[in-house]
Amino acid sequence: MIATDDLALEYNGIYDEAEGILYFNMTDKMTNETSRVGFSLRWWSTWQHQTKLNPQKSGAYIFRPAENVFDSEIYSDLLTIQTHVCEGKSQFVVWFEGKNKDDRYDHKEKGDAAVRISLIEGLPVMQFEVELFGIPENSHVQQEVTVNFYADIDNNGVFYTDSNGLEMQRRQLNYRPTWNLTTKAGGLNITANMYPVGSAISMIDERTNMQMTVMNDRVQAGSVIKDGRIELM
Repeated sequence: MIATDDLALEYNGIYDEAEGILYFNMTDKMTNETSRVGFSLRWWSTWQHQTKLNPQKSGAYIFRPAENVFDSEIYSDLLTIQTHVCEGKSQFVVWFEGKNKDDRYDHKEKGDAAVRISLIEGLPVMQFEVELFGIPENSHVQQEVTVNFYADIDNNGVFYTDSNGLEMQRRQLNYRPTWNLTTKAGGLNITANMYPVGSAISMIDERTNMQMTVMNDRVQAGSVIKDGRIELM
């Protein structure tokens, strides 16, 4: 466990291998309320075919998932968790390991990573520092890696992102307030549901009034494709 005067964070020993989610219990010392929060690394398979009808590949500044891909996949598997407790700063260091999908081929589907999770004295927030040790060079598909944050929140397809660092704007999956958004056969237009996130993205459960907000230190693409999961690219 690591703690400050505001929060306590404890690894509850739960790792969902099927979804690649690492869960923690976060306790607010002011209210003595405990909430479950999760973290995972995921990746999107992207469109790399150029034709006359579809000349645009996925790449820098252009995110385009592969055909019939409507959700991201697990990027790394949990290797180990270390707890570092010291006077200046305490943190969890989570090590993720990439594995070959099939040992018969030199195609490494998953990558190695380290995530440092710490609490900041005087602020009721968690801080995540994510370090990827290179996207697998031998992967036979183009990968877009994302960080994902989980909470027990039913946001009904609605989330909020900042507008160029200013007020938060309401977003809704597959919806635009002034025109009809066309969706694909799988029911989602993934690219159209990704928004620029300059400073924050949040989701709210209107029934319980629970809210999770993730603040980033650089501009990223973000969305809540699945209820209860904030995804930043």
